[in-house]
Amino acid sequence: MKSKADNNNFYRDVTFSIIDFETTGLSPLRDRAIEVGIVKIKNGKILDRFSSFINPGILLPEFITNLTGITNDDLSDAPAFEYIASKIKSFIMDSVLVAHNLQFDYSFLRSEFERADIEIPQLKTLCTVKLSKFSFPDLKSKSLKNLVKHLHIRHVNVHRALGDAEATAKVLIKILVLLSNNPEITSIDKLISLTQYSPSKIQNVSININQNAIPKNPGVYFFKNKFDKIIYIGKSKSLKDRIKNHFQESASTNSHKIAKRASSVEIKETNSELTALIAEAEYIKEFNPDYNSLLKRYPKSYFLKFRLHNKFPVPEEVASFSFDGDDYFGPFVRRKDVNTLIETINNSFELRECSDKILSKSISCYLQDIQRCIAPCENNNGDKYSKELEKVYDFLAGNNTFVTDRLLRKMKIFSDSKRYEQAADIRDSLNNIFKNINKLSVFSEPINKTNAVVKVSCANKSDLILIKWGKVYIQNFDNCKKEYFNTLIDDYYKGTIFIDNYLDEKDLERMRIILSWIIKNKSQIKIFYLKNYPDKNTLLSSVLT
Repeated sequence: MKSKADNNNFYRDVTFSIIDFETTGLSPLRDRAIEVGIVKIKNGKILDRFSSFINPGILLPEFITNLTGITNDDLSDAPAFEYIASKIKSFIMDSVLVAHNLQFDYSFLRSEFERADIEIPQLKTLCTVKLSKFSFPDLKSKSLKNLVKHLHIRHVNVHRALGDAEATAKVLIKILVLLSNNPEITSIDKLISLTQYSPSKIQNVSININQNAIPKNPGVYFFKNKFDKIIYIGKSKSLKDRIKNHFQESASTNSHKIAKRASSVEIKETNSELTALIAEAEYIKEFNPDYNSLLKRYPKSYFLKFRLHNKFPVPEEVASFSFDGDDYFGPFVRRKDVNTLIETINNSFELRECSDKILSKSISCYLQDIQRCIAPCENNNGDKYSKELEKVYDFLAGNNTFVTDRLLRKMKIFSDSKRYEQAADIRDSLNNIFKNINKLSVFSEPINKTNAVVKVSCANKSDLILIKWGKVYIQNFDNCKKEYFNTLIDDYYKGTIFIDNYLDEKDLERMRIILSWIIKNKSQIKIFYLKNYPDKNTLLSSVLT
């Protein structure tokens, strides 16, 4: 029979990891983590701490900065979550995961791990909000602020991840001491049962998967029902981890439905995560699975166009691409993004904004008076206009930051004067500009002039992707054998012209996927521009070394 002293020891050998996130908002689907803090405790003492800023890839809402004190400058050089996910996983492994309002922090932890395509550790969990309801039933509010006050705990760095995690850890220690005197709680599992939140496996699943047979390599996977019909297609840079996640209690509702209907799973390995993304998009369109809601149709494409046959070209938004000698930047999914760039160019550079008809009348307008146009209508100076156009191209290639710097200064002025609505409008515009310039700057030239080989390195394998006049070819993928791939490069150096050359929807979607992936994984790619090499052999020699 256990003595009371034995009951007091139920938590002594258990390691707890107390986690807290600061985020851009409340939704783990729409918002992102910006800071994480974790405190590890055992036997009532703090053993270790971990904290890091996280770059969310977007600008912070003003109210988040006001609440936390975290600024965009703090996050500009911070790592994306995927670069610290393995450290977090290692830090919390073999411990009980704890948070104050566990559902909130665990949902962000799960979402960030899913975005990073890394398996989230399956840990026992505790919620200090629910524990405090059991421990302090008469306490009106179970907020962290109220608990630290009630328990006489010093709380420093409020609304910062590590500060809140450390305060929660001290709350947990006091609750554990209190509950150790409860004769009904003799184990950590009985303590956990008080919170009733544990990410375990889904029940009533008939599919039997040999996890040892699934590799930890990138690829696509196909869930099939009992009639051998594909019901869901997914991708991952670790097939083993992603497929396993579908069968956890913490998975999404859609994953629960898929897991219960699936009878088998088939996998196709790829050399990299990038080709897994492309394969997923193309297989979904081919098989139209019931449980895939995205990627079933090709989105519309829009371009920023400069008509080079015009002596004084202006930026235009168009919904089609043609090899007509003009320059095209894109593709963009939203017409709004193109028009935002056009507005930014018009407000920041001295290109004309008048129509060809007005230009032909050689009459200057007010834009010349406010130095917003170099007035080709009066001076007919093509060289001067071309130099201004080069500045625009530099901006689109990401080599000219004075435009965004000016907007950032303007946003700060509005923010400092508490004109938050105007500051928010500029923030939203900047988010669009940064996002689109990042993509356009990958190849630093119009899509119609892009001729490059992209080498994607992944573990012991690599993918070679040829961008030729905007068309996309992937070696040993979708019937593009190595011989044909090399012939396409050879044709470039021979000057072979294809009269049926055009960009179809598949090319444009591949280009969108490639651009989006590269800006997040620049360390894994190297770009070789064909114009920088005298012939195919010299190019391939550099690519393959």
